[in-house]
Amino acid sequence: MRIRIYLHDSVADIIKCFGTVEEVANELVNAGMAGAFDFGELPSCPKNGEVSRYDINITNEEFIELRTVCGAKSKKLSLRRVLYWFVDTEAWETLNLEAKSKLIQEKTIKYISRASNIAEELVKLTKEVPQELKPNVLNAIRELKEVLKNA
Repeated sequence: MRIRIYLHDSVADIIKCFGTVEEVANELVNAGMAGAFDFGELPSCPKNGEVSRYDINITNEEFIELRTVCGAKSKKLSLRRVLYWFVDTEAWETLNLEAKSKLIQEKTIKYISRASNIAEELVKLTKEVPQELKPNVLNAIRELKEVLKNA
């Protein structure tokens, strides 16, 4: 089943430490269907802002059946909520998911997570920055995003 979701880059960057967004989404769906967490208890996600689109193929038949019954817009089976929860709570530790890259360690993941959140906050800040300072702030955001992309 193909599901389209939108993720902030800061969230997607952390997810990609553990594989593709699709691989991680499928691992999390499988874990949730096995009882590792309750889909219905996950907090809501931040509003869409500067996000990227992901078309994800979910393969868990039980999840597909439930989603068909509950509907694609069901908050109880929100794939987006699952992915944000995974990053926000650093659930890779409790779910025993390991980073795919040997270079990425726990402290590096936390650094990238925090730095990505800072980048998102800087984007929001640009609306309040005086016009003469905007080029400097935008340049700093671009540089930070480039560093995070290559991390």
